[in-house]
Amino acid sequence: MKKIHYIKSLMLLALAATFITGCKKSFLEKPPESEIVDVNFYQTNEQVMAATSLLYSKVWFDYNDKAMYNLGDFRGGTAFSAWNDRGNVLFNTTGDNGENGASWRAFFTVVAQSNLFIYNLNTYGGAAVSESVKTRSYCRSPFYARAGLSIPGDELGASSDY
Repeated sequence: MKKIHYIKSLMLLALAATFITGCKKSFLEKPPESEIVDVNFYQTNEQVMAATSLLYSKVWFDYNDKAMYNLGDFRGGTAFSAWNDRGNVLFNTTGDNGENGASWRAFFTVVAQSNLFIYNLNTYGGAAVSESVKTRSYCRSPFYARAGLSIPGDELGASSDY
């Protein structure tokens, strides 16, 4: 009986010690230092400009794959296909057309990534990021990327005015 009481007391003491010495909240809120994450990325001008370059690549795949020529060239009269993609050639495109869905996915993906970039820059932007780079990256992200445009003369992000 004493042995059971002793074991229960020991377990209770171990449980109490675990709760008392458990992790503090600040321990769990540390960003990883060996990984690239939004918390430690937007610290320099180069990092901010690199973040906007993603808005000109993979996010446009659904549009560039087939939707661009189906909705642009076929419907604009600059291309013709006698057998394929007849809905777009004859202006009978409906919501069931796969290219319409692909283009909408691409457009919403670009807008979502632009919004995420703006949020991350406002939240995690470091003091070393100049105001001119912030302004330029805002122009590259929400207004230009949402419209499918780029800054004239800066299609590849080659400008070095920061």
